[in-house]
Amino acid sequence: MLIVFIDVGYIAYFNSLYGEATSYVFLFLVLASGLYIANHSNPSFFGLLIFLIALIIFSTAKAQNIPLAFIFLIFLAKIFFEKRDVLWRTTIVVLTFVMATSSIAVHMFTPQVMQDCHKYQAIFYGIIRYSPTPEKDLEELGIDPKFAVLKGTNFFMTGLTYDLRDPTFQWEIYDKITHLKILTFYLKHPNRFLEKLSISAENGFYIRPAYLGNYERAPGVKPLQMATMFSLWSTFKANTLPHSLFLVVSFFFLYFAVLTYYYVIKWRRREKTLFVDIFMTLGLIGAVSFVVPVLGDGEADHAKHLFLFNVAFDMMVVASITWMFSILPRWDRIQNFPKISGRTSA
Repeated sequence: MLIVFIDVGYIAYFNSLYGEATSYVFLFLVLASGLYIANHSNPSFFGLLIFLIALIIFSTAKAQNIPLAFIFLIFLAKIFFEKRDVLWRTTIVVLTFVMATSSIAVHMFTPQVMQDCHKYQAIFYGIIRYSPTPEKDLEELGIDPKFAVLKGTNFFMTGLTYDLRDPTFQWEIYDKITHLKILTFYLKHPNRFLEKLSISAENGFYIRPAYLGNYERAPGVKPLQMATMFSLWSTFKANTLPHSLFLVVSFFFLYFAVLTYYYVIKWRRREKTLFVDIFMTLGLIGAVSFVVPVLGDGEADHAKHLFLFNVAFDMMVVASITWMFSILPRWDRIQNFPKISGRTSA
């Protein structure tokens, strides 16, 4: 477990001002406090408070986290209806409202240039980057097809045909595009969406961005030089793990299939399902984290934008391995149970 979660690919972010470090810590805290609540018949109110405060901080660490935080509302709703306590219910309602308003504020106060960047990347470095019909795609999005000359360019390039920060460009591109439009485009063209997800899978397991080194400027240190200590897991993921959409889909399918099996068993026994719910939520966070970057940034900066997908994926892997080891003793008892012969002695 430590080999996975103290890998330099994750820990290096703590030496930066990026929001990934905050997201990393508070996602762990949300899940840990959620497991505490789910695993106790009479959890303390303090556990709920930690869960909700950690969720608020997680949701506001990055705008990308906002849809992920709202996934936990399903888990919170179940706690609300199962826990018939005025203090618990009031706290859930009040702090959920705080989380919602804080998330809206984060989105509203995101600098306009960042919002424009995401839209540009999603279109020109995403939808039409490898499109055989970029003009037609732009028309479908409500954009003048003359901008097809920007196909395959990113927001940070210079010397382009158009000034990306010009007010006219703002009116002709950014004001016309919403992420809902981008999602609708992909829903109409599922094959294109699968192509983008395949590219994400090919590049998404590199958790160490190539443009971020790990050393300060010093004699003997090369620019962008990376540390090799505590890099076993990130190296394994980058060099050994198959980078394919088939792997991602297969793993998520098996993960949810096992959880569904346990959910049905608990439901039939009329037992609480919160423990299964928290792992279901983790899986949903992984799935959404895999899809959202395509809608929000196209193919730009996979290593950074798929950070939380990697965190969730690794948590799911560790949880799955732990579960397999936990059932081995039971499987061994079943295998060694005395077999009953169909014959009787004379």
